[in-house]
Amino acid sequence: MTLLLTVIAAGCSQPSEKAALQVVQISGRTSIANAPLFIADEEGFFAREGIKLEFVTLSTDLTQNIPALEQENVDAIAAQLNVGFFNAIAKGARSRIVADRGHVDPESCDFTGIIGRGSLFTTDDPSAAQLRGRRFAANPAGSSGYLLARYLSAKGMTNADVRFVTLPDNVQLQALQSGSIDAVFATEPRFTQSLPGNRLIAPGNKYTPGLQYSFIVFVL
Repeated sequence: MTLLLTVIAAGCSQPSEKAALQVVQISGRTSIANAPLFIADEEGFFAREGIKLEFVTLSTDLTQNIPALEQENVDAIAAQLNVGFFNAIAKGARSRIVADRGHVDPESCDFTGIIGRGSLFTTDDPSAAQLRGRRFAANPAGSSGYLLARYLSAKGMTNADVRFVTLPDNVQLQALQSGSIDAVFATEPRFTQSLPGNRLIAPGNKYTPGLQYSFIVFVL
């Protein structure tokens, strides 16, 4: 009888409340590159590990975000490759890359690269003379600048032989079509959108195979 009463009491008791989730603040641009984070959060993968993600907006410049991470004003950063990050590490920053968020798989289809204006470049393999002095919408301190450096090196040139132009992502295609710039670095979805009528002159798969261009950064 005692055992029966114990079983009945256990069956009628309410389940204990779940332990509070640990809030992890993460800074990152609202872009397609962050889709896995948003999807995993919505699907409950983080909750199952006792984590609640809280997305915060800081500067889109990784170099400016590092101090916030170092001072523990934010717990993690979803970041793009930037020379400033490595300079910070060299100067003693505690931030470290802990997870891959995107890399160039040489076995996959092209999804990133430098696209030249079709009315200017008549071939997918322009000569050094055709490239010299041209205006490229790319970041010399980021992955686009690295790709351009590798591409130009194959032509016997350096980044100093071309002109860098800084433009917001949402106007680069229009600038390319109007002739305001001569070439643009693009990833999906802008990569496919930029191809019609233009030329892929520097595929990421060819010039930066295996490049880890995006990652999650913690302070360790």
